[in-house]
Amino acid sequence: MTRLEFLRTLAKKWKAVAPGPRLSETDFLKMLAAKAALLPRDGAQADAELDGFRQLIMARPDDLRRKLLGTNALRRRTLSTRQRDLLDALDVEPDLLGPIGELRYEPTHTRLVEYFLRQSRDGLLPGHLLRAFLVLVDAPPELVPDDLTNTTIRRERFSKEGRVDLWLEMPKLVVLVEMKVDAAEGKGQLSGYQKALDAARGTKAGILAYMTLPNAPTADTKVPHVHFTLYDLLRMWIPYADSGRGLPAYLGRYLKSVAQLLRCAGAGRFDYWSVKQQRAALDLVYSAV
Repeated sequence: MTRLEFLRTLAKKWKAVAPGPRLSETDFLKMLAAKAALLPRDGAQADAELDGFRQLIMARPDDLRRKLLGTNALRRRTLSTRQRDLLDALDVEPDLLGPIGELRYEPTHTRLVEYFLRQSRDGLLPGHLLRAFLVLVDAPPELVPDDLTNTTIRRERFSKEGRVDLWLEMPKLVVLVEMKVDAAEGKGQLSGYQKALDAARGTKAGILAYMTLPNAPTADTKVPHVHFTLYDLLRMWIPYADSGRGLPAYLGRYLKSVAQLLRCAGAGRFDYWSVKQQRAALDLVYSAV
């Protein structure tokens, strides 16, 4: 069997398994590579297909890398003008938090999210940032005012139940948000915040929200709450970022930091990112528009 014939066989096998739990072609090849590496090398192979994979594909890993890079380059060329703008916002150097070593520092993320919400409320950034955030916390549209300039936005507000990361208050709605980066819910934390919310909201509706990294453990509580992730925030806010100057560019540099944290971007420019980071960034801009 020639190498081309073998690649065609692999492609057919991938298409056969991919519709199950969705498996990317790259992950399928990695899975085969891991299995092929375990095969004996005495010539008496128990699995001819895996042996063929080891000899035809693993022996020339640069070919596989060039193939994957070529796929990303092709996808990049087919982006719409708007999608290119979003990718440009991530293709900046340096990002905001990487150089100071705070990609994973939760208080800094809290401060910056609060800062951008304030700039959105005050009209220095598109008001859509605040509205998008309210969509993420599942705020009922009828409770969100047309004019958001009277929204109170507080960071690290203290109550007798603890320190709440973000506190948003409107005429008909109060929203409390707890953010976690590389941490789990403290014992009884959300239950305590629900008590603080009930005590403060009066006749207003209340929402308790929990923001984490993707794939982070869910909160260990029976208290009703809305869970969303930093990836959701990144996807909702990236359309309002820019690679130029001013606050939209500052937002873009922060979102580049978030993308690095989530491995949807790499340090420096796009051409120097890993194949996986490039693919994740392209997936992001496709889903954001």
